[in-house]
Amino acid sequence: MIKQVFILAAGKGTRMMPLTKNTPKPLIEVNNISMLDRILQKIENLPNIDKILINGFYLADNLEKYIKNLHNNKICFIKESVPFETGGGLVNALPYINQDEPILMINGDIVWQDAALLSEFIDDFIKKDCDILLGLKRKEQFLGYEGGGDFDIIDNKIIKNKSGEYVYTGIQILHPRILKLVKLPQIPFSLSYFFNNTSKIKLQGVDFKSKMFHIGDPQSLKKYGNLVDL
Repeated sequence: MIKQVFILAAGKGTRMMPLTKNTPKPLIEVNNISMLDRILQKIENLPNIDKILINGFYLADNLEKYIKNLHNNKICFIKESVPFETGGGLVNALPYINQDEPILMINGDIVWQDAALLSEFIDDFIKKDCDILLGLKRKEQFLGYEGGGDFDIIDNKIIKNKSGEYVYTGIQILHPRILKLVKLPQIPFSLSYFFNNTSKIKLQGVDFKSKMFHIGDPQSLKKYGNLVDL
C-alpha cells in the first residue's frame, strides 16, 4: 500500500506570470480553490497515507506559511536552497522518505475531477510489476495542453515518442530503489531522466479516464477554470 506522497511545488511557474509574481503556482486558485488544496482534498480519500511531503523553492516562505495554516500534521514542508528540479528534489528529500516503500508523486499544479483516480492508480501500481507507473492522458483530452505528446502505448507497454498520442500528466508512483538502478546525473535534473533508462528501470503507464486540466498559463486558467467542477 502507498503510505507516502510527495507534492512537487518548487517551480517558479514562469508561464503563469504575472499571477505567480507574488504567489507560488500551486496556490493559484482555480474556481476559488487553490490547486494545492484540490490535490490535498483528493489525497484525503486515501486511507493509508501517513506522510505528505511538499517541497518549495520559489516564494518558499509564502508556501510554508500557507501550509502551516492548514494544521495538517501529516504534511512535512521541505524548503530547497537552490532549484533542484523534480529529480533533484526527490534526491534532496530522501532523508524524509521511507526508501523501502513506493511513493506517490504529484506535480503541484495538476487539476482533475475524479475523486477515485488516485486510489485506482495505486491499485494499478500494486497489480503491475514495475518500478515507475506514470499517469498518462491522451493529449487531445488533456484540456489546456498544447504540446506534442510524450508516449505511445503499444501492447500494454509505453514507448517514448515526442509526437506520441499520450502525455505525462504529472502524477506517478515510483519506488525509491530506482535511485540505485542507474547512475544519477548532477543536480539539478528532471524525473524524466528515469523515463529514458528503461533498460534498467521497469516503466509502465496508465491511461487516465478522469477529466484533467493542464492549467499552465493565465489563458488556460481563464478558459477552463470555471469548468473544473462541472
